Amino acid sequence: MAEFTRDWDESTPDGTEDANLADDYLKRNKVNLSDRLKALIYGFVAGENDGVPGCKHLHFKQQSSDPTVAVDTITLYAKNVSGNNELYFDDEGGNGPRQVTNAGALNVVAGDYAANSIDEDDIELANNAALTAKNQADDGTVNLILAGTNELPTLPDSAEMASNAAPVEDEAIANKKYVDDEIDDRVGTAGDVSPAAVGAATVSNTAANGLITKWGTMTYSSGSQAKTFPTAFPTACYAVFTTTKEAVATYSLNVTAKSKTGFTVQSGSPSVDNFYWFAIGY
Repeated sequence: MAEFTRDWDESTPDGTEDANLADDYLKRNKVNLSDRLKALIYGFVAGENDGVPGCKHLHFKQQSSDPTVAVDTITLYAKNVSGNNELYFDDEGGNGPRQVTNAGALNVVAGDYAANSIDEDDIELANNAALTAKNQADDGTVNLILAGTNELPTLPDSAEMASNAAPVEDEAIANKKYVDDEIDDRVGTAGDVSPAAVGAATVSNTAANGLITKWGTMTYSSGSQAKTFPTAFPTACYAVFTTTKEAVATYSLNVTAKSKTGFTVQSGSPSVDNFYWFAIGY
């Protein structure tokens, strides 16, 4: 910022100026006032003559100490904090001094505003009313969350933020816990059968929802041949499937009967082959 044209001088004794120099004296004083006010107050620069007064901005010079607050006033001033000029506030009620800014941001200290903290009653929304915020263009608002009529918080796209319970409406959100629980209930928890056990001669696996799968291998020789499950299904066997284990299949193996304890296969070919079988039940 440029220096003032001349230093402020109040030392000239009264009556020392010649009357014919009064206009020069007045001009010097106008320049002195304009130097100090034109950056702050509208109207001290040529052309600023629309008749509407106003403050342009305020400059706070750094103070070496906290000023004394006059009665019935509040004081804003600047102080050096870690090399930065920061804004301070004080009032006659002993509520300061308070540092207002800190490195370009508002200085909020825990506990400063406890007396005026927001109570939950202050931000209650009427049922089916939305909490809003300014949009990015700052020319309107956007809905953040709605106090839904079904007592569930609702997003702007009508998705409801439900609890761990099953969603009851198409728009409701199912959270991760609910989805994980449903997967476990319907298809079983990962790791029911270890990878090493899958290739065993016979395997039985029970899912969390009670569905049981069994699989293994068998050798067929001829005629009607029975296969007994290592452990029976508690209630029933839904289906049994077979497929050849050989590189080149010579015939198919038909399941002619099934029960919760085993199944029967038969083929018209007399040759011996090895087969995989897979059974589902509960």
